[in-house]
Amino acid sequence: MMPTRRILLGLIATLAGVSCAQRGPRMIGLLVPWKETSAREVLDDLAKEMLALGYDEPRLSIVLRTADSVNSRLPMLAEELVRLKVDLIVAASTNAVVAVRRASSTIPIVFFVVADPVASGLAESLARPGRNNTGLTNFSNAELSTKRVELARQLLPDLARAALLINPISATGDYEKVVREAWDKFGFREIVVRASSLQELDAAFREITAFHAQLVFVQIDAFFGDVAGQIAEFLIRNRLASMFQHPGPVEAGGLMGFGADDEDVMHRVAPYVDKILRGEKASDLPIQQPRKLSLAINLKTAAAIGLKIPHLLLLQANRVIE
Repeated sequence: MMPTRRILLGLIATLAGVSCAQRGPRMIGLLVPWKETSAREVLDDLAKEMLALGYDEPRLSIVLRTADSVNSRLPMLAEELVRLKVDLIVAASTNAVVAVRRASSTIPIVFFVVADPVASGLAESLARPGRNNTGLTNFSNAELSTKRVELARQLLPDLARAALLINPISATGDYEKVVREAWDKFGFREIVVRASSLQELDAAFREITAFHAQLVFVQIDAFFGDVAGQIAEFLIRNRLASMFQHPGPVEAGGLMGFGADDEDVMHRVAPYVDKILRGEKASDLPIQQPRKLSLAINLKTAAAIGLKIPHLLLLQANRVIE
């Protein structure tokens, strides 16, 4: 085994936990809503970045808790981390941050994959959060929602009937409100459908079909991310266009996705962790916005539903799947 790999493995405290004798003097928790495979990729990335900052095994251990795409498990997992007396918690998603803040008002939080921390009540401002948390935001819901509607109109100039698929137990701040406001500017007829399980997703699909939607906007969410392929399959089967809140699901068959596309998230999260462990307050560290926004388009999906992507729209794409 390579020496670096041995050090990384030593850094990571797995779901089963480690004894006090094995822990280093500082311990951080990692709370994510995703499936185990995705969670461990995040864990590995964070361990590598902390190692690069000089935190080897004697100095730091990382305890992972993953909700396996079941947001309702996050409060219990947050309480577990608090009971372990971790020095800091890295939390992915608004739901995870809310769960940690309810479990503790004092443990510092570094977050990522949080759409709008100000609108969600997690921060007073991006420049000065004023709470016990800071981190990375995916950008304002209002700004990106308007842009997604504009892109959708380029795809379908006669777009008049739109559906929004959201997870009702996913904390989204003002997401539904700003999407509706963006639609109202164009006079869309609209329907909002909700699902947090496969059974509810089937019911949501039936509502979308009965409404005769022309395009479906899909929220970014841990559950929807795991079933992105099933959502795409339904949309293709019913010849429906789609706009996802993130470029990633386009790889699974979604038609279009637009949003933050940072590939170095842990490279930006780790310095926050380092500063807080050195004594700085999370409330004083500005929240960072995305460095990169991307539009992804799947031409295979377009052909399957009988759509020709306008040349001007293709020119705006950062990623085209053929």
